[in-house]
Amino acid sequence: MRKIFNAGVIGVGAMGFNHTRVYYEIPNTKLVAVADKDMTKLKNLKAKYNGVRIYSDYVDMIEKEELDIVTIAVPTTLHKEVADVVFEHGVNVLLEKPIADTLENADAIIKKAEKCDVTLMIGHIERFNPVVMKARELIESNVFGDLLSISVRRLGPFSGRIKDVGVLVDWAVHDIDVLRYLTNTEPTSIVAKVISGRVSKFDDIAMILLLFDKSVLGNIEVNWTTPVKIRELILTGTNAFGRINYLSQELEVYETVNKEDPLSDSFYVKKKDVTVQRIEPLKVEIMAFLEAVENGTNPPVTGKDGLLNLKYALQALDSATK
Repeated sequence: MRKIFNAGVIGVGAMGFNHTRVYYEIPNTKLVAVADKDMTKLKNLKAKYNGVRIYSDYVDMIEKEELDIVTIAVPTTLHKEVADVVFEHGVNVLLEKPIADTLENADAIIKKAEKCDVTLMIGHIERFNPVVMKARELIESNVFGDLLSISVRRLGPFSGRIKDVGVLVDWAVHDIDVLRYLTNTEPTSIVAKVISGRVSKFDDIAMILLLFDKSVLGNIEVNWTTPVKIRELILTGTNAFGRINYLSQELEVYETVNKEDPLSDSFYVKKKDVTVQRIEPLKVEIMAFLEAVENGTNPPVTGKDGLLNLKYALQALDSATK
């Protein structure tokens, strides 16, 4: 990758701030401008990142700056509105998840990107966590044998900054995407139960059960009512068991091995040495986005992926109300 991309960020909340930092740090991008309604955040970024220009109006930024790529990290309900403007100026977009608030808006975003002939990638960052990528590698090399189940827990406190969707759409889409990525297939059945109104006006606690068409059971537990941050995934296969800690980027794998008597029903467990190269997932994600833009290829997480993740999340939410 040789090209230096002029980069901008629209929305500099928690994720937008991190995108801003990574664009400034990596050698393949030049952080040109950021936009947000919060002038205090903008002034802090201007002081922190030398040369960056700040805008309170993202339309003004898009019209005045010559940008190759833009991260959109605004509230979900604004995704379509903002993306439309950016697309119309021929700028490639890394759109934070979920892709949109409705399937109709998600579909419109995808069609608009295609019409404007720009690259659209959805920011499902957990796909780029080194432990998830390593787990996929081990699955494909048959270390786990046939996958039987995948269980995920994404728990933590409510930040208060998410005001337009519940925990199922905002957080569970991460894990729906990871399960689709690890199984390399789509769910054929989804049911969920939720509890709402504990810390927000939406669903705050959700349990989701998915069945994938390779007869793999998926279980996702999400809530933003737990006072500590937990991000873990457990894989169970016919040949091995794996445990992932997203936060520490640790992957433990235990292989099931027959004892000396091949006819015995007894087994013993052997821990497998697994090496994971630790790197910030957001940097991996952005580099993958840049590569797709430069080569004119589909990004690893397409608009269609984002739409499917949203579709399954909404399907789970709908099942919980019946």
